[in-house]
Amino acid sequence: GRELTGLKRSGVEFPLHLGISRTTTNGNTSFIGIVTDQSERVRKQKAIEERNDLLDALRKATEGFVMDAKDNEQVWDNLLGALIEITESDYGFIGEVIFGEEGKRSLKLHALTNIAWDDASRSLYEKLKTKDMTLGSANTIIGSIMYDETILISDDVMKDTRGGHTPPGHPYLKTYMGVPIFQGGELVGVYGIANRKAGYTEEIAEFLEPFHATCGVMIAGMRQANKQFELMANLEEAKREAESATALKSDFLANMSHEIRTPMNAILGLSHLALETELNHQQKDYVDKIHRSANSLLYIINDILDFSKIESGKLSLESISIQVEELIEDSLLPVQTQAMHKQLEICVQLDKALSFCEQPVLLGDSVRIGQILVNLLGNSVKFTEQGHILLSVKVLETQESQWRLAFEVQDTGIGMTEEQVGKLFEAFIQADASTTRKHGCTGLGLAISRNLA
Repeated sequence: GRELTGLKRSGVEFPLHLGISRTTTNGNTSFIGIVTDQSERVRKQKAIEERNDLLDALRKATEGFVMDAKDNEQVWDNLLGALIEITESDYGFIGEVIFGEEGKRSLKLHALTNIAWDDASRSLYEKLKTKDMTLGSANTIIGSIMYDETILISDDVMKDTRGGHTPPGHPYLKTYMGVPIFQGGELVGVYGIANRKAGYTEEIAEFLEPFHATCGVMIAGMRQANKQFELMANLEEAKREAESATALKSDFLANMSHEIRTPMNAILGLSHLALETELNHQQKDYVDKIHRSANSLLYIINDILDFSKIESGKLSLESISIQVEELIEDSLLPVQTQAMHKQLEICVQLDKALSFCEQPVLLGDSVRIGQILVNLLGNSVKFTEQGHILLSVKVLETQESQWRLAFEVQDTGIGMTEEQVGKLFEAFIQADASTTRKHGCTGLGLAISRNLA
């Protein structure tokens, strides 16, 4: 058999299948031809191919959208191109409905066929394509779909009262179909196609249901992505503002500490010299209090400056050779006098591998480690009225190029509740409100120690 094209009496061509059989009877040869109209089979085959083309286009659009939900201009253009090709249309658009105040609606176009015919129309096309302009009139074949939320099919746009708004020079529009796009029962967009020679029907709109659904999901996903990008941009801006504020605060504190330290060092130096002279009991008491108060104020200034550096990320750590025994001795010096005054015993338990004789070369920031130890030991002395304080240093782990040490401070002090433990390392917070009044603390020591560690 052969596939041929037949011609009906009405002049309409149709596909046919011609099957020819040869027969011989009493020496006479004859041929029998059977013609089968293939119109229905071809129609079904074409419908399957169109369905496959549509699904393939939607798959590609979805994959492209998932890869980049924000920069998706090409995805929309490809999707519109596939829609026009599958429906054998000349023009089309896909847009997102934007809801404004007082029930007003406008259409932001994501894809649009370029039908520009002069400079003014080219400028209009660019504005619509770049989303600098939206369509908002309700009395057009596009706007009416936004407000009525129903499918619009027109067999002659130029004669349709809703389509008579095209400017002079606009390409001729004959047939048109506009379809609202819903997502979760909510109108999110509109698409339209025009100039299909065979016209548009409800069956075509039904055939394009997967297209409607995909566009709805993409528009909803794009909105969600835009919200996330906007949130990230706001967070980034807030971060920059916070960093700028922190930098300004750090600069202010650095300048302030410098201005305060200069007279403070003079007070400390002169009060120390005055204590070396002959003073009566009352004078010596006054000068000693001045010297101790100045020292306390200097510690507070140093704590605030360190905390500010940590906040701004400007505090750098050194890597130099450390002797652990020497580090411990230096850390005990600032607290020994107060411990002796309270008759507290300070004990040190040092791992044998860390003694002068056994310890290998270890690198670290001795100043900052010492600062942590002084803070921990100082707190133990402050809050221990009797008993002892134990500083232990252990080797937790050794590798070829790295040793991990643990410094622990224990005391027989007043102890803390679980609530107080939870606030222990918060800046400017004391476990007990009376502590600040009794000991003159800033509440920064342990916060700084935690950040240094």
